[in-house]
Amino acid sequence: MRKKIFFGAVSDVDLRLMRVLTKVVECGSLSAAETELGVGRSTISRQITDIETRLGMRLLHRERGRRGFQLTQHGQKAMVYIEQMLAAADQFVEGIATINENLVGKLDICMTDFTYTDEGNPLTEVMRTFNQLAPNVTINLMVGSPREIERRLIERSAHIGILHRYTSFDELTYEPIYGEVSSVYAGETHPLAQQLRQSGKITAKEAQTYQLISREYRESSLQTGLKSRFKRGPVVRETEAVAALVKAGVYLGYLPDHYFDGREPDFFKILPSTFSYKSTVHMAFHRTKVLSPHASEFLRLMRAKASGTRAD
Repeated sequence: MRKKIFFGAVSDVDLRLMRVLTKVVECGSLSAAETELGVGRSTISRQITDIETRLGMRLLHRERGRRGFQLTQHGQKAMVYIEQMLAAADQFVEGIATINENLVGKLDICMTDFTYTDEGNPLTEVMRTFNQLAPNVTINLMVGSPREIERRLIERSAHIGILHRYTSFDELTYEPIYGEVSSVYAGETHPLAQQLRQSGKITAKEAQTYQLISREYRESSLQTGLKSRFKRGPVVRETEAVAALVKAGVYLGYLPDHYFDGREPDFFKILPSTFSYKSTVHMAFHRTKVLSPHASEFLRLMRAKASGTRAD
């Protein structure tokens, strides 16, 4: 690529191209970014070429096969400044809105999977109320593991996280919002489910002879203590993966009780008096980051709604 010196003002087109590049890097490939960006791969490829031409350097090294591309050395260095530029642009919009006393911009929220279905979780209702108060704020909702959510909050790529607090980071503030009960479940074809249908009785010793699904991230001492009583089964990341394996009747697994509200009885709860436990779901945000007006308003609504449903 022909070298040239980048100078002058950064235009709206430049910012748009930088956001495309950032999304491609986040997704890991052009094909994966198609859905996120809502445009075809050829268009994305042309936009990447445009930003490379604009900056006068090769940012991505295209590869054949599944990997798609790698950031070049110049690209790795440039991404640091591109992310700073985009963050500054967002802060500018939010700051001007503050002066005008308007709520505009975007609000990035992360949550662990299968938390929104719990009636105790105020998130869905608060999003509805917030949209009425601030219709010009775009809410971006992402799902991830507690570890991923905390990383995003620490890196300041998310404003608010809804998660189970298994660890504590000094950079973050955690506030409890509601309690969640989880139990051991078996699919309808699992031997324990068949035993329940036939005799209605199971002992803890019998249940513990079967494999239990584990999660790939660190959990509380209460959870690890209960799970250590079972034979160790596969390790998965998402709650949906646990549900699929349990439904297949192959393994036992811990699932939140609210997941089964209104569902067909194809899952059987195993000895809840022995194995069930209650955990607290928290709302987390960066301790030192000055929140935008709309993020602060969202926190206020969450606190107000959670005050009547908060776990002990």
